[in-house]
Amino acid sequence: MSSKKYIVTGLSGLLGSHFKARCEGSCDLIPLDLGSGVDVTNSAQVEALLGKHADANAVLHLAAFTDVSAASAERGDKDSLCYQLNVTGSENVARSAERHGLHLVHVSTDFVFDGAKEEGEYFEDDLPHPIEWYGETKFLAEEKVRGSGVSATIMRTAFPYFCGEGVRKDMVGNMREKLASGEKLKLFDDQVITPTFGGDIVAALHLLAETCPAGEIFHVMGATSLSPYQFGLAVAEVFDLDSKQLEASSMVDYLKIDARPRQRFLRISNKKYSDFAEENGVRRPLGVKDGLLEVLHSLAG
Repeated sequence: MSSKKYIVTGLSGLLGSHFKARCEGSCDLIPLDLGSGVDVTNSAQVEALLGKHADANAVLHLAAFTDVSAASAERGDKDSLCYQLNVTGSENVARSAERHGLHLVHVSTDFVFDGAKEEGEYFEDDLPHPIEWYGETKFLAEEKVRGSGVSATIMRTAFPYFCGEGVRKDMVGNMREKLASGEKLKLFDDQVITPTFGGDIVAALHLLAETCPAGEIFHVMGATSLSPYQFGLAVAEVFDLDSKQLEASSMVDYLKIDARPRQRFLRISNKKYSDFAEENGVRRPLGVKDGLLEVLHSLAG
């Protein structure tokens, strides 16, 4: 008999499907999604499911509207799918979890920051300042969680990539496919991101659901911050693809023709989570090269 029982939103998504693959069999996963007849934006439906499974060990809120470009077109619209899923849905889950005494692990994003810090990293106690609608809705969701009074852990992550193809291709899968087909790729070399190996995100979800550190924020991020172009070069090297198909481009120049706000410098410190993970016998998050090698080995195996 499984020792742990978790209610999980977004279980059929990219992150949720990998969490399910790792944890199914070792714990009971109760899906909270449209497939189980529950709309996360419907408070009565959320309340009914959490009430039915109030003996769960934790609630993991993974569901989110993550299409940043589509979100931008909905900016300011509280009736939009982006706002309803990210903000209203998060509030419904948090308030219901609080009523039933359930700990909540809430997944957020580095896009709560503006990316204006040219030097140094963002830490958990840095003040969020989102500059586009996706990031704004995710920050509002964090505020709803904090304001609900629920026992919660907020887990921010960034640019995830996974072993295998998952439910849909992640950024590594897309790069590999395009490079293998001979397609040229233009990637910014004046932007900084912090890609995160998905296996480390899944491990963090499991750890935080087990330990339930209330009131904490953790940056579950990779150990390497670099430009998208540098990341593309690493993908080409690890998967033995032609790096000559990669072309360095400028975000500054691109913003002259597409003014949608974009974060430029997202160096994120993972020290707080890394130390917490190590204290609990879990591996510290990998850097880009080691993470990509894990993907390669999983595909080869």
